This record gives sequence, C-alpha cells and structure tokens, in this order.
Amino acid sequence: MVKAGEDVKRVVTEMGLRWRTSDYQALPDWKPCQSFTNRTEEYDLFVINYKVPIQAHGVGRFSPILRQLNDQHGLDAALINVETAKRKEIREGDEVWIETNKGRRVKAVLRLSERIHPEVVATSQHRLSKGADFNALVTQEEDTLDFTGCAIDSCLLARVVRA
Repeated sequence: MVKAGEDVKRVVTEMGLRWRTSDYQALPDWKPCQSFTNRTEEYDLFVINYKVPIQAHGVGRFSPILRQLNDQHGLDAALINVETAKRKEIREGDEVWIETNKGRRVKAVLRLSERIHPEVVATSQHRLSKGADFNALVTQEEDTLDFTGCAIDSCLLARVVRA
C-alpha cells in the first residue's frame, strides 16, 4: 500500500491533479466520515438503506405480485425508531422529507420500528411505490470520496421533517 501510494502520488503530481494519498498506509485504521464530524442538532440522523427480503434485485420491483406484497406490508417505507418519531412529533404513516446536510431530499412514507437505532432513518434499497430513493441522497464530492478505493461514502447525515 505504501508503494502504491507513492506511485499514485507521482502520477497525479505529473498530471497536475489533486488527489489525497494519506490513506495509502501499511496498516488500515478507522477514520470518521464527514457525517460523524459534521453532525449538528438540526441534522441529527444517519440515513442507511436496507434490503427487502423478497426483492432480490431492483428489477423485481416491476413484478405485480411483489409490489402487492410490498404495499400490503409497507416494505418500501422509510423506517425510524419509535422514540425518535415521538421526539420529532412524527406518526406512523406520515409523509416526510428526508433532507441531507448536503442539500438533497426525498419524500417517503414513514413506518415506526424498534429495529432501527434511534440515530438512524432507514430507506429501502429498492425504491418502490412509496419509498425513498437512497441513491438520490448520495453526493459525489471530495469529502465523500474514498481516494484509495474510489468508493463513495454512503454514510449520510440528515434530518426528517413532516412533508
């Protein structure tokens, strides 16, 4: 990794590109993402996405039988902890905006769940009829880019407000 970092630094310097090479290190360590360091009282929740067991791939969202099951059981709703919902004065079935600190927002129907951590709002990975599109919340900026593996940080900081 150290040698790879040196090689990358040499190439990007020759090309005149800005590229962070500090993460090319012999031993990996944990570094907080921007959501952990920029958390505020207003943007107090982390957005995650979950998978619905009956949806193997996004293409299944077009199946009438799977859509009916998802609708009947609210499997595409955004999920939030019961105590968090009480604190925010949000009820089961409310339409809400999930707004990130980066200015992205999506509308979703909310369901309450004890399975969700109090600091999290969860959206379905497979956007169906009432669900939020998690990918619409993700931004591609320098502070969300992993300069070693070129992955996009999907640890999103957001707030939830009634629509």
